[in-house]
Amino acid sequence: TDEQLEKLESLCHEMEVEAAKDTPSLDFISERNVALHRTVVESSANSQLSAAIEPLWNYPRIVRKYGLFGTERLNRSLSHHREILEAIKTRDPDWASAIMRLHILAARSYDTALSRSQTDED
Repeated sequence: TDEQLEKLESLCHEMEVEAAKDTPSLDFISERNVALHRTVVESSANSQLSAAIEPLWNYPRIVRKYGLFGTERLNRSLSHHREILEAIKTRDPDWASAIMRLHILAARSYDTALSRSQTDED
């Protein structure tokens, strides 16, 4: 809906403005990141997706993860959010799906590399 699109636009904008600061608040960005992802999931009206993804909204874990992001990684994530929003605005499900998959794969790749580095330190 137009209301959902406005909410997504606002969340993207708020994260981008915060990320551009010299010392961005990772709590602020993380909170809006969760809100953005929840809005996308809720907007899908897919109860199975909502149920499957609910356990992933562990806010403290997300904050810690953002704390490990460098500027480049954070900006890439925000760029994915912006492109997902643009795809949704144009009502292009194939584009939205492709970028969401890219976003998930990038996060998975980052998590895997992080896990390996932590294992190497142990």
